[in-house]
Amino acid sequence: MCEILNDQLTALKGVDKIICAFDERLKLLSVRRVIDQSNPFVITFAGRFKTGKSSLINALCGRDMLPTRATTATAVVTRIVAAESFGKKLTAFLQHDGRERPLTLEKAQDIILNYKSDGKRKPPEVVFRLPCRWLDRDVEIRDLPGMGDSAQDGRLEEVALNAIKDSDVCVLVYDAGAMLSEAERATTKRVHELLGGNVVFAVNCTNRLNNRAHFKQIEELSSTFFGSMEFHHSGMGKYYMMCSAPNMIELGGFDVWLKKFAGLGCIQLRSAIRDTVDNSKRLLGQREINEAASQLKERLVSIEKDVRNFHENRLSTLRQKIKVENDEHLNAIKLNALDAQQLFCSTAGLEEELNKLKVGSDWRKDYREKSARATAEYFKGNGARLCRRWGDFYIEADFDFIESIFNRMNFPEPSWHKEKATTGDAVGWGTAGAAIGTFFLPGLGTAIGGLLGASFGAQDVIVDDSVSKTMNFVSTQLNPELRIGFNEMSNRKLEEQRRLGESKSTACSSGLEEILDKLVRLQVKLSSYIVE
Repeated sequence: MCEILNDQLTALKGVDKIICAFDERLKLLSVRRVIDQSNPFVITFAGRFKTGKSSLINALCGRDMLPTRATTATAVVTRIVAAESFGKKLTAFLQHDGRERPLTLEKAQDIILNYKSDGKRKPPEVVFRLPCRWLDRDVEIRDLPGMGDSAQDGRLEEVALNAIKDSDVCVLVYDAGAMLSEAERATTKRVHELLGGNVVFAVNCTNRLNNRAHFKQIEELSSTFFGSMEFHHSGMGKYYMMCSAPNMIELGGFDVWLKKFAGLGCIQLRSAIRDTVDNSKRLLGQREINEAASQLKERLVSIEKDVRNFHENRLSTLRQKIKVENDEHLNAIKLNALDAQQLFCSTAGLEEELNKLKVGSDWRKDYREKSARATAEYFKGNGARLCRRWGDFYIEADFDFIESIFNRMNFPEPSWHKEKATTGDAVGWGTAGAAIGTFFLPGLGTAIGGLLGASFGAQDVIVDDSVSKTMNFVSTQLNPELRIGFNEMSNRKLEEQRRLGESKSTACSSGLEEILDKLVRLQVKLSSYIVE
């Protein structure tokens, strides 16, 4: 379970970046692109490899600018723009990593033919500045690597598809001798959708058709397939039958249309097409974001389910542990409370402490206050002993109730009583007196001592019972109150412990709460990209 959880949590690390990418893409999609030299109108020539794209552009420009060969030729995006003024010679540049450096024509052609993409960074682009009367300076023509080529592990097709996304109009070039395979049909529809129908079709290499009937067959196929698509602007959706092979050039009116479309006379049409393309890209981009966000949200829902299950299981285990520990603690308090109550309410030694108060001739004067204070200190001492013995359960503050109980108790005043002498007392004291008299004066002393002892023993005796009354008061009135106070205190501690256990149970953490919160927040954010 932990390994699965770790894998899923690792997957979360890139979600924030994906969402930021969604936001950035939506911002870009919402910007209306104005056509100017810094953001030119792009006409891209694309299609399956070896359909004559480069030779077609050479024919349109009237010079052998782009290299051609029997095998794969174009390996980078090649851009053709108008020179600053007519009459200047053709110049070439390499654009890479935001920098531009001049190239010889031969070096530029070599890069176009032989550049090897590593798939890790954006490939360079070759730029030709062409002295050209018909090409508006706000228009750019691009030649792309051929699609469907297995060379360089398919990376050239990826370069081509990415370049099409930056186009305003795409001229899709086909080999008339082998056109409209299933892959080619799918690519055509994809480009048509991406650019909002702003596509023109160049059916090239008609020199490869065997006869007029074959030419007619391809023409009918083109009319049927291309005519089934929807187009919104003048000139879009047309197809042209042509041949761009050297010494066999016949462009079938395509050159006339392109030179007019790329010139000064079609600025408004190009602006309208740009708006259509931007809107199409916006809708397509939003749909792609919608689909990506839906898939990502579904993935996050699954991750949340697993994380939440792990979270609940961990919490359940922790809470059960806390409950067991708290129950054990509560039981210990209950058991200790029974013993503690007996020790707390014990009066062993109290009588001795009270007897110590009987000092001096006037000890009875403030006996009541002293006995109350001594008794209070005695029971506070009992409480202190409980704190030392069961420090996990009791603290000195727990025994504050002692003071309140003593404040409402009226301790007895000092007391005493007379006890009448019995015959036995007189006889006993007489015998003792006679014995003493004999010691001093035999005969007469014995008689006189006996009479005096009998007389003393016959007198009433004053007996002090202050301590015994205090002890009786403690036993009958104070101790019951102390027991009640102790029980109330113990019950409060039990309740505090129970609440503490509940609080610990409620507050315990699985350590996954922040992750769950993040998962929920991410799902809410992703929902904002999803249009049902």
